[in-house]
Amino acid sequence: MKKEAVDLSFMAAKWPSAIVSRSSVKEFTGGLITCHSLKNNDKGLTRIRRNQRVFYKVDELIQWLAKDCYIVDNNDKSADQLLEEKFEKEEG
Repeated sequence: MKKEAVDLSFMAAKWPSAIVSRSSVKEFTGGLITCHSLKNNDKGLTRIRRNQRVFYKVDELIQWLAKDCYIVDNNDKSADQLLEEKFEKEEG
């Protein structure tokens, strides 16, 4: 089975900043990852710390997430279409 790559770049267009806090990562990703999972697995990401909070660069986080994401069953839809539909449902 060939794994179809997922383009998550649309997340950046919907986010109002160039950084995302660890505590907001679940909201940013639509639930793809939680802050606790990210905390335990954020090797390779640039961590920006301010006081007790940790932030990540949006573009870097998206690339990091995309390397482990793939479509399992696309029902003749592209990965981009499936993810866009998921985010539209959550917003509406």
